[in-house]
Formats: sequence, C-alpha cells, structure tokens
Amino acid sequence: MVTNHVGSMKLLNLMTLICGLFVLQDSLWRNLAMVYGDNKFFKINCIEVDHHNQNILYIGTGLGFIKITTTDKSHAFSLMGFNIVSIVQSRGERGVLYAASGGRSKSDGVYLSKDGGEHWEVIHWHTNIVEICPGSQSLSSLGHLYLAAYDDGVYASHDGGQNWQAMNEGLYNKKVTSLAIDRYDPRAVYLGTEKGVYMYVSQVMDISHALDFETPEIPAQFELSQNYPNPFNQQTVFSFGVPQSSSTQKISLKIFNLLGQEVKLLFDGVRVAGIHKITWDGTNSNGQPVDSGVYFCRLCAGVQVMSRKLVLVR
Repeated sequence: MVTNHVGSMKLLNLMTLICGLFVLQDSLWRNLAMVYGDNKFFKINCIEVDHHNQNILYIGTGLGFIKITTTDKSHAFSLMGFNIVSIVQSRGERGVLYAASGGRSKSDGVYLSKDGGEHWEVIHWHTNIVEICPGSQSLSSLGHLYLAAYDDGVYASHDGGQNWQAMNEGLYNKKVTSLAIDRYDPRAVYLGTEKGVYMYVSQVMDISHALDFETPEIPAQFELSQNYPNPFNQQTVFSFGVPQSSSTQKISLKIFNLLGQEVKLLFDGVRVAGIHKITWDGTNSNGQPVDSGVYFCRLCAGVQVMSRKLVLVR
C-alpha cells in the first residue's frame, strides 16, 4: 500500500516546483499553483476533474500524484517519485481512481485508489506505460480498461485491472504514443504510433457494457453514413442514426453483393435513439471471407431504405 506523505515543509516546497496550473475564468487565466525555478523534469502530464465535485482536480506529474481543491488551493500528494502519465476515475463509484506510472522505472504500473487518491495499491506491473483509458465513457464496476505501452502495444482488462490480455494482432508497430476510445462505440480503439494511426474494433460487445456509454447526438431522421475506411481490406465501420421518434421501430442492416444477393446480416432489431456503429469484417453469414469487389450496405427502417456502396480489396 502506498500512502500520502505531506508532513515536511521540504516536501511541500519541492512539490510547488511541479505545479504550474492555471484555470480559465471570466476570459482570463487564473493561477492555481505557482512555479518556481526549473521545472522541465517535473512537468504536469495529465489533469482530471472530479466527476462529482468540479472543485477537485487530480494532477499527474513527473514526480507524483496531486489532489488539488481549487476553492482553497489545498494540496494532497501521493505516489511520490512516480511519473504519473495517466489518470482514470470511475463515474459509478465515488473516489475510485486508476493511475498509471510510466517512464522505464521500477515503479511503472497501474495503481488503484478507493479513497480519492489518499492510499494506493499496485494492481499491475507494466513498464513504460504511456496511457490508460476506460473502455467506455463511464468506467463502471465492470472495470473495462485499456493500457498502451511504448514498445509493447496495447492490453485490455475487463475486471478492473486485475488481469490483462494483449491485443496486438496486426499491430506491426508497437511504439505506441497515444490511445483513444470511440465515444459512440467503445469497441473501437484508436492508437497513435511513430508510424501512423491504427484502429481496432472488437467483434464482441458485452450487452451490459453496451449500455454503459452515452450517445450525446440524436439525429432528426434515420441516417446511414458512408463506411470508413472505404475501400477497405480487413474491416470497415458503418455509422447510422436513429431518431427519437423511431427508437422503438425495428431496423435491419445488411450487406449485399452486385447480384443483389444477401451476403451478411449485420443487425436486425431495435436500437435506442442516437448514433450507432457496426463493423463488418468482410465475411459472409458462415464466417467465411468474401472475395474482393463492390458491395452494398442497406439500412431498412419501415418504408425507409438507405444504401451505401463499399469496395473490398484483398
């Protein structure tokens, strides 16, 4: 267990070096914590605003974790000497935080706090972490997490970080520098590397997980966007919108070939109002890869029918 140490004035003075923090208020930047001296090493890596109290900030720095209360500028320090590169908090459980330490040191790993950052326990050792992300907009008790590590690729956990599984198949460049989750479909994971951007879309989604993310945009009518990427080689993503007035109407999304033959049923059922995404991996209803060529994706909702042309290149 790693705890806070805030007793000595020497420590407080040291931590002042790393805390160059400002807030934009009334169109002006207001200083929350002063910076003195050379702080190139003690830089601020990440900032999280508490989901339940906007006056509480969680700061990840090159020399530890800081919890700041903006109303009185009080500070609480923990994970001293760790390079905190990423912080994730649970929306469902107050005070539950995940912090990642990275930088090729003995402290590299994922840490869990259940009391707002006062005490921590390491739940996973992993070198050179660059970022951790929740597997949805609100990290619930399901504990879906993704971890990106430079030179080691991406890992996923579905039990709050206790167990991790590599998801590096097809990732030829593991020099990962950034990680993002699609806010509309948490199955879609994006990676920034030294050689470009990669996208991974899981073919399986836990139903309880599907209910865990928010869809902020509600279209006025049914929509079917052009798939991306197009042309594609392995998989492509379709985005379609369901209006509020038709949230109980049955819809279907199917793939057809040039002869008008149905290749695969992607979805058949009811979706809540909002924007949804579905992936096609270039296989037919039997799970067999189809040939290169031109195909059509057709969305049917009652009397409304929309289609998009797509090209598969093997």
